[in-house]
Amino acid sequence: MLRVGEHFERTDTGMQRRVNEDAFHARAPLFAVADGMGGAQAGEVASGTAVEILSAGIPAGSE
Repeated sequence: MLRVGEHFERTDTGMQRRVNEDAFHARAPLFAVADGMGGAQAGEVASGTAVEILSAGIPAGSE
């Protein structure tokens, strides 16, 4: 079994974008990062939906 003691998450819009389109899920046993497609239409929706669907598949209390 993999045990995660500490983790750190951070996103940054960078110097070219106004909106951060990236999304992440950082709760054991799942750590996921979804890139928002760098300015593509609704990139933040795509990345948010991907992380939401992945995290919804983890049963409650499985940490």
